[in-house]
Amino acid sequence: MTNTTEFLTRALRHYAKRIKSFAENPDIKNGNDIIEQDIQFAVKEAEDIIEIYNMKLGGSNNMKVLCSAIDCYVHDLLEVRKIVEKRLADIGISIEYKNVDRELEEAKLIKSKVGCPDR
Repeated sequence: MTNTTEFLTRALRHYAKRIKSFAENPDIKNGNDIIEQDIQFAVKEAEDIIEIYNMKLGGSNNMKVLCSAIDCYVHDLLEVRKIVEKRLADIGISIEYKNVDRELEEAKLIKSKVGCPDR
C-alpha cells in the first residue's frame, strides 16, 4: 500500500495537469478571460494544496479539491484502462492491471480516510 500523502500528491498533480490541458482547449483560450482565470486559479489551488498537505490538510475547500482530484484521477485511470484493454484485445493480448487495481483500491481507502463523499 502506498503512503496517503504520496497518493494524494499523484492525484493532485494529475488533477492540475488535466485542468491545465483543459485550459489549452481553443474554445477556452479564445473565450472569456474570466473563465480562463478561474481555471488557472483551480490549477494554482491544486498545486498549493500539494505544498501544504504535508503540514496540515485543514479547510473544507482543500477537502473539496482533494476529493475532486481523487475522483478525476480514478475516472482517468478507468478510462485509459478501457482504451488500453480494447486496443490490446484488438491484437489478441490480455494483461493484468495489478498496479491500476492497487491504485483504485487505494483511492477507495483514501477517499474514506479523508472523508470524501461517495459518487
